[in-house]
Amino acid sequence: MPGVFISGIGRRLGLHLAEQFLAQGRQVFGQYRRASEQTEALAKRGVRLYQCDFTDAGQLLALAERLTAELPSLDLLLHNASLFEGESEHATLNEHLALGQRAMALHFHAPQILSEALQPALRNARGQIIAITDIYAQLPRPDRRAYCASKAALSCLMQGYAAAWAPDIRVNCIAPGPLSFLPEHSEAQRAQVLASTPLGQEGGFEPVWQVVEMLLANDFITGETLKVDGGRSLSAW
Repeated sequence: MPGVFISGIGRRLGLHLAEQFLAQGRQVFGQYRRASEQTEALAKRGVRLYQCDFTDAGQLLALAERLTAELPSLDLLLHNASLFEGESEHATLNEHLALGQRAMALHFHAPQILSEALQPALRNARGQIIAITDIYAQLPRPDRRAYCASKAALSCLMQGYAAAWAPDIRVNCIAPGPLSFLPEHSEAQRAQVLASTPLGQEGGFEPVWQVVEMLLANDFITGETLKVDGGRSLSAW
């Protein structure tokens, strides 16, 4: 049975999506960087997991070759792995370079290589690709420049695939806003974000799952970016 492959499956949004697909009885495959209680739990539930550090080009290429051999058919490739990392005010040039390389490795090179490697499997199932981008890709934050630029590159890459691989493979993006605060967010930061979000609350991960379900069901959407942000993209940061 064709299944779904989720990068960054071991935590937060990736974990939530994996659990929803498992509840539907889907076969789930996923990439993770470091083992955890969550990845162990997923493995016990039958998820086929692949450890890979996307910042290591050798590991990425080895994973792509393995997936090409092991997944002859695939319903959905979901690019979710992400690193929300910002610039330090006192960073050196070497540190800026390393930050940019990490951002592009996770948000551009890994989706590029996995999409190319799994194109035949997706064609066999007339499947689709969904990439998790960010509303910041269109209105970049000054303190997350490399992150925002790499997410914009991901969005552009997906539009290119949507045009190149139609009609056999549909390709879309989901651009989240404030879904779930990280532990390191201060109360002041949380208040500022919610104050500039018209709906005034965190969305949680379920609204993204609802859009994923819609994209899977609707076969007349490709090349789109759907915002799930509580209206925050209507406001300046």
